[in-house]
Amino acid sequence: MKKITLLFLVLISIGQIRAQQITNTFPDSIHIQTNMEFEILTTFPWNVGPPPHFCGDIFGVSDSLIGNTIIYDFYFEISGVKSFGSSCARWDTINHGVLSPGNYTLIGFWNYRDSIVSPDTTFRYASDTISIYVSNTTSIEKKARNSLSISPNPIKYKFKIWNKDDQRIEKIEIWDLTGKLIKSIPYDLNEIDVSILPNGIYVLKIISTDGSITI
Repeated sequence: MKKITLLFLVLISIGQIRAQQITNTFPDSIHIQTNMEFEILTTFPWNVGPPPHFCGDIFGVSDSLIGNTIIYDFYFEISGVKSFGSSCARWDTINHGVLSPGNYTLIGFWNYRDSIVSPDTTFRYASDTISIYVSNTTSIEKKARNSLSISPNPIKYKFKIWNKDDQRIEKIEIWDLTGKLIKSIPYDLNEIDVSILPNGIYVLKIISTDGSITI
């Protein structure tokens, strides 16, 4: 059965673990309202353990705030039999909580521990940085979110955006979880056909005529 799910959320990928390059799912500068929840994409160059393959185990997360710099350390246990030449990826959701309005720099560090090879040693091997602007959610922004909905969700073939307050919408964008723009569609009142998309989870951006974005 075909199943496509659209997410209304702020999705940030800080980086990729032990990859050839450190990449972001979304642009290096983002704008959020007060509460910060983000997802990290961690990619291993091998599978760990027998199928189903174990993508490491996150055993610790620490954060500190120095001025307007937020520093995160993510710790992964990667002990086990490794099959080189293959790869494995995992998503982890981090809820930082409420931030005061202002400009911030978020620095994420990836650390790994292989207790079989190095029982007492943890290695830091990757990092990434993202700039964040935090603003208060205004009553207008809250109203905009509350007046928009989509149905059905999950979707089989088509969906429709319900615009209760007749907001001026210019277009909608559908992104996959790697940050790739899949489809950009001028807005109208008709159903939107996504039957050509593979099964999966996608992020929907609704862009108004004044350039504001509801995710």
